[in-house]
Amino acid sequence: MNGFRKMLLCYFMLSKRLLKKNTFLLLLCAIPLLVVGMQVVSKQDSGMLTIVLCQENPEDSLSSKIVEDLLRNRGIINYQVIDDGEEAYREVVSGRADAAWFFPDEMQKQLDMYTAGNYDAKLLHIVEREDNVALQLSREKLYGSMYSHVSYSIYRNYITYELLDGVAPSEDILLENFEAARVEGDLFEFAYANEKDDASEAVGESYLTTPLRGMLALVIVLCGLAAAMYYLQDERNGVFARVPLDGRKKYFYAYEFTAMIYAGIAVLIALLCSGIFTRAIVEFRNMALFILATSVFCSIATKLCGKIQRLGTSIPILMLLMFVLCPVFFEVKSMKWIQYLLPPFYYLNSIHNDFFLYRMLVYCVALIVVDFVLEKLIQTKQ
Repeated sequence: MNGFRKMLLCYFMLSKRLLKKNTFLLLLCAIPLLVVGMQVVSKQDSGMLTIVLCQENPEDSLSSKIVEDLLRNRGIINYQVIDDGEEAYREVVSGRADAAWFFPDEMQKQLDMYTAGNYDAKLLHIVEREDNVALQLSREKLYGSMYSHVSYSIYRNYITYELLDGVAPSEDILLENFEAARVEGDLFEFAYANEKDDASEAVGESYLTTPLRGMLALVIVLCGLAAAMYYLQDERNGVFARVPLDGRKKYFYAYEFTAMIYAGIAVLIALLCSGIFTRAIVEFRNMALFILATSVFCSIATKLCGKIQRLGTSIPILMLLMFVLCPVFFEVKSMKWIQYLLPPFYYLNSIHNDFFLYRMLVYCVALIVVDFVLEKLIQTKQ
């Protein structure tokens, strides 16, 4: 009981010390600010691409339907509707837009001529500053919006000219038979590796809030590295002068857990408020393992660096490695051996995949063994 009281007293005293440090408070404040900032930006008109939609005739039925469909399913593309063709062209030339899609007047007539075999009838005029992968994918989005209209035109031309020798049946009959063959529902079904997790909500998430968990995980790592620097600073100032060298390890982990528990609680609250919180048991379990792995990782980094100056110099390098190699924004398939050394890699992959949870357990054990060996080697040299 006395040991438990001493542990609580130590945690309380360390909490007071940490909360008096402006740098640690700034790190904690960065968590809610990051969440609020990402949510505000995600609600605004934003996208990887800006594409101008210009109709030659805004009253044209077919082009209006296509433009309406594109605006309704924006995704990661920011569409702007401009009626003046010259102004739309200037938007691309000036760099304010990545491309402009020009829809002709009497587009249905143009489409029918094209599907009948007159390939000189161009359906669209597209202006781009350059051709890249993102713009190529955007054109696939355009083709998807036009597909139902193109397929119906092909169907009507085939019935009229191939089966009825140019005698067009009534439009109502054509539409009735065409709609009868329509496939209802979604073609693709998304699922996580963990069958208990529902992937339907993730499909509609903003691409701006998707990397939020990864960025918050990096803040926790940064808090752990900051706590390691606080410990080295106190050690250099003689705070642990009366503590034997072999008894200081527990104080280092007290610094680590105190700092990261505060950060972990703040991150869990932020995940809950941002709407990307999954299941409570998964979030708390994985966060606890992540804090354990990160604390031992910081201990190893501290031992390898030795001095506070070296640790401070290595922090930007470590954070950059984690930002690039861990699945914060995207997953890097190469350099796996470096990814396996970084705690956020296991945490971010384990949320919806228990396979990486078991790997994180093995990773924690391996780090503890390495930390123990390094501790013995340091004690032997001293």
